[in-house]
Amino acid sequence: MRGFRIELTEVEGVVREFPGISDATVQAFEDAGTGEKFITAYVVADGEVDVTALNDFIRERKPAYMVPAVTIQIDSIPLNQNSKVNKRALPKPEPKIHPETAGTGGAAPLNALEKELKEIVSEIVGTTQFGITDLFGELGLSSISSIRLAMQVYKRFNIQLDTRKLIGEGCIQSIENEIL
Repeated sequence: MRGFRIELTEVEGVVREFPGISDATVQAFEDAGTGEKFITAYVVADGEVDVTALNDFIRERKPAYMVPAVTIQIDSIPLNQNSKVNKRALPKPEPKIHPETAGTGGAAPLNALEKELKEIVSEIVGTTQFGITDLFGELGLSSISSIRLAMQVYKRFNIQLDTRKLIGEGCIQSIENEIL
């Protein structure tokens, strides 16, 4: 996914460790619009799960690209007659920006370079609702869109960026540091 090998059971194991979660499954889906794959976590808990806290919990233990793009809380994990997860019975997810970055805008650009980089990134990820320290992987940057971003930065600033790093740990500040 997004240029990285991801073991869903590894992500699921971390999700299950989060306080209050009694059951979970992690599945991969393909976005019909872009053809890109994304991870969805289905969680069962007695109370409401704080998705931001869960994502932070996962991020402390795993790379950012392993944080699910969508988390759905359900009453129980549906099983088939063989006691395996019935994937067809799970609610269909809609890929989106992580709740902790959606609509917040994050840290605002502080200079002309950061503003220009934000414009480039906004065009590629399809939103302006992120800050200069928000990770691109959490904004939905994929392997294909990371190549587009790297090409735009190269055309404008003559700097080559590592597309794998863009997805895993890239943000506007990291690109700014490469340019300066």
